[in-house]
Amino acid sequence: MSTDFWTRQDKARKRTGLLVFFFSMAVALLVLAVYFLAAIPAHDETGRWWHPRIFFTVSLAMLGVIGIGSLVRLSQLSAGGSVVADMLGGQLLHPGTRDKHERRVLNIVEEMAIASGVPVPPVYMMKKETAINAFAAGYAPGDAVIGVTRGCVEQLNRDELQGVIAHEFSHILNGDMRLNIKLMGILFGIICLTVVARILMEIGFYSRGGDREGRQLTMALGVLGLVVFLLGWIGVFFGNLIQAAISRQREHLADASAVQFTRNPDGLVGALKKIAGIGSKMESKRAGEASHMFFGSSLSRTWLGLFATHPPIEQRIKLLDPFFDENIPEPTAHAPATQAAAGISGLASTPAAITAQAGTMSAQQIDHAHNFLEALPAQITTAVHEPFGAVAATYAMLLDSDDDIRNSQIQALAEREHPALIQELQRLHPVLADQPSRAKLPLAEMALPALRQLSPAQYAQFRDNLKNLAEADQRIDLFEHALARMVCRHLAPQFGDAPPTPTRRSAAKLMPAARVILSGLARHGSDADASFKNGIQRLPKLPANFTMLPAEQCTLADISRALDKIVGAKPGFAKKIIDACSHIVAHDGIVDEAEYELLRAICDSLGCPLPPLVE
Repeated sequence: MSTDFWTRQDKARKRTGLLVFFFSMAVALLVLAVYFLAAIPAHDETGRWWHPRIFFTVSLAMLGVIGIGSLVRLSQLSAGGSVVADMLGGQLLHPGTRDKHERRVLNIVEEMAIASGVPVPPVYMMKKETAINAFAAGYAPGDAVIGVTRGCVEQLNRDELQGVIAHEFSHILNGDMRLNIKLMGILFGIICLTVVARILMEIGFYSRGGDREGRQLTMALGVLGLVVFLLGWIGVFFGNLIQAAISRQREHLADASAVQFTRNPDGLVGALKKIAGIGSKMESKRAGEASHMFFGSSLSRTWLGLFATHPPIEQRIKLLDPFFDENIPEPTAHAPATQAAAGISGLASTPAAITAQAGTMSAQQIDHAHNFLEALPAQITTAVHEPFGAVAATYAMLLDSDDDIRNSQIQALAEREHPALIQELQRLHPVLADQPSRAKLPLAEMALPALRQLSPAQYAQFRDNLKNLAEADQRIDLFEHALARMVCRHLAPQFGDAPPTPTRRSAAKLMPAARVILSGLARHGSDADASFKNGIQRLPKLPANFTMLPAEQCTLADISRALDKIVGAKPGFAKKIIDACSHIVAHDGIVDEAEYELLRAICDSLGCPLPPLVE
């Protein structure tokens, strides 16, 4: 992709301004339409069209209905992508499923997540939908979900399914999901006039009984509902127009990104050709609200394509396959998989290369993720896909290499956990200890879908045990702390344990937090002074007192609080902090595996996925 992660995130935020502009125009036209309708009787009496009292009454009523509708729907969607998946009839796939189709899509999603550094998202299948379609939904990479139709999973071969999932991951990395959910919430306020109208018509036209005056009143309500319903279609018109205006171009970008990720255009082209033959129209009655989220158009083709949220399928294929002749072949469910082309070169161990890799993915990293999953011992793979085993595996990854300290940690855990879990922990530890250090972060991310199945009480105990376990050796390692923090940070929103969203602050106000992070990271290495100086050169306009803090002022608790503050920073400032961190770990010209994994964990805390180091 031509721009870096932070630029794409910033552009996604700016597109929200475009959404607000279109929304305001639609509301203004709705208000004017209702006003002129209400002003007709007054005009007949006075000959004037301007009546301030009528205008302000209509404006307050319309803004009230639209505003309340939008706020209610945004509140419903505040829990993230899982709400959208449930709304569309999706069923959560169990990470340990043995169904071959479900296992294949879960495996591809895991590969993509590990390759991009994104926590493994839950996968929902819409089992009643036979068409080929998919979506990604959420507010940030850390709380994304992937949704697929049954037709998508059963009709596509592995390469084609990988192309579709790569397309959805591009939406995750490009910051499109947050805008998509806001679009759903805001547009519901516009179209909810039709909901109010239906209620009025049901009262007016279908009510029976009552005296004559009562019947006249209900009939009047029915007529009013019919008028409001016709006016509400103005809202539907503009709602569909806004969806189309914001969504169409992003699909071309996501297609291009998917090909760049996989280096295998045949997979995505094959999926698009099968959509052309089978279709992508959704049966769900709620598909219209989320039509801008889907891989393919979820609705029937509209008049002249005016309201189409996606470019014509033939156009998308031609951009990827210039030799496409629009002769759609009969779809075959499981054609032989094609071999992906060679990927781009691996990650260079320079600070500039590290920063440039953030929020990206390559075919080589996907191959690395595939090989990583293939090489995992079966007992680890099975464990991280079940809640019980995922808890034990996460504990095992935080056990110290020193026998005495490890025994002390296990003894402390045994006082709070069931003996069966301690037994599972001791069974998994030797296998996990044989894995390279770079395996810990992806394994923790793989365990997240299973850990999300814990009960609130189980999560609370798990969270407290992680903290106690990480601090049991009295010399807690920064990576161990970052790993435990990553797991809890991604689980917290589901269990209502997330901290309040930080207020957007200026760079000057965030400098003290940056000083803590950079000082703590520098003191983690061997040459603290030199590495700190190398890092702060990347920060412009430093205050005079921006010196390295003593160890007691940049403890892990201090670093954790500082990271929470930086999360609220603008993308440009977060990029500078990560660039400075990269220069700290690379001050000696070498980024070893342990240093890079630590940097990945810190980047995750800042909401920036960093892909794995590929040799």
